[in-house]
Amino acid sequence: MNSRNIQIVLLAALTLMIAACDPSESVEKEATEPGYLTEEMPPCTPAPGSSVDACEAERRGAFIGEARRNGSPTIVAYVNGHPITAADIAEVRARATVNLAGMRDAISRIVPDWQAFTLPQETPLATPLVIGEVSITVYHDPTIDPPIYESYGIRRNFEARIAIIEEHGLDTAALAKNVSEIAMFTAATAAGHTADPADIDARIAEIKTALDDGLIPELEGYLSAVGEDVYFAEVLPANLTRQLAVESWLGGLTHRLWRDAERNAIAKVQVALTGEPGLDTTLEGLSTYLDAYWALDAASTSPPSCRNGSAVPNSDTDWELLRDCSMLLAAKDTLRGTGTLNWSVDTPIGRWDGVTVEGTPERVTVLDLSSRRLTGEIAVELSNLDKLRELRLANNRLTGEVPIELWNLGNLETLQLSNNQLSGAIPPELGALTGLRYLYLGGNSLTGCIPPALRDVPTNDLDSLGLQDCPAGGA
Repeated sequence: MNSRNIQIVLLAALTLMIAACDPSESVEKEATEPGYLTEEMPPCTPAPGSSVDACEAERRGAFIGEARRNGSPTIVAYVNGHPITAADIAEVRARATVNLAGMRDAISRIVPDWQAFTLPQETPLATPLVIGEVSITVYHDPTIDPPIYESYGIRRNFEARIAIIEEHGLDTAALAKNVSEIAMFTAATAAGHTADPADIDARIAEIKTALDDGLIPELEGYLSAVGEDVYFAEVLPANLTRQLAVESWLGGLTHRLWRDAERNAIAKVQVALTGEPGLDTTLEGLSTYLDAYWALDAASTSPPSCRNGSAVPNSDTDWELLRDCSMLLAAKDTLRGTGTLNWSVDTPIGRWDGVTVEGTPERVTVLDLSSRRLTGEIAVELSNLDKLRELRLANNRLTGEVPIELWNLGNLETLQLSNNQLSGAIPPELGALTGLRYLYLGGNSLTGCIPPALRDVPTNDLDSLGLQDCPAGGA
């Protein structure tokens, strides 16, 4: 199973927090959370051949599953016409409880910011992991025991998130999660994106295989409470229907751009509380919680928002152009180095250096920064300009490697990176750019070999590199 599928499985299996609980500390630290790993629950005793971490993960899953099983089917709210039951709130409330315990546990392990901290070897993680605007680099070298995680402001971020949840309450946090998921789903379907039934079946098969292989103990615990029939027939298909539609709509974007899309979707959401028991919050409480959440994201280190200024005049409706704008601002400093670019929230994006905006709706289709005296690197954020047809960065002094993420540019026809100071191997992933018609990489210090798929590009300067072709099927 590849890393992407492992990530899918982990997410679908409710692997919600980056820190596995230390069983020697769990009772004392987590007893403050009502009902979760309290002193009445016995210590986690691993089954023969299993680890303590897997045992703890299974117990977390059982806690979440029991919350859903014991929750009432009473409808407590409607979000864009979709019913939210007390059981839905109870499950997400339990997840938030687990998250709080995990964040507190992680904080206890973190040495001062900008230094490294460690977590148990079998902590179930996808990589790379981004929480808010906090980036954690995970080193999967099997010779490292335990793996190392680099923190960047993570203690402050976790403490702020804990404070928001404690101030507004678990019910409000649970409702906000349901509102966000449904708002994103309805926005995705309104944009014409739905889940392919074949993809749903494939994901379910992946999860069942991983479950059989013992890779997702948290799901095992969840199933012990909810039951496999209910989970695989009702809960998982409904979750995947939403998840895959949103992935189709926004797949490949950075966390920050997901947040932009989420803000736009939630700004239009219709929420109605029924007043039935099972949800202790108000619409005003929901609004203040979301405001606090957005403020926390905005406080993180990120480029100026394209929503603030005249770069995208219709930012409330042209969210796709807003996304392109945000990606370019995020790439600006990395790309320009000591060069200059007039990219600014106060300048319409159509007047930005080298940027061409076309189509209905408008999107960035050409980025031509040739001969601009740029000294930076090719920013990976450019790989999210999914309508880009031409990327021209020739005749600069760009350094670093060619990002493998450029394979995401499925509409790319021209890739011109010649006459820079690029190094490293040519990513074989570029072979996925089947629409590529012009490829120029000469005049760089590229090494390795030429991926066979790139030989099929009609116009290229690959022979000028002086490299041999890679063996078929390899690089």
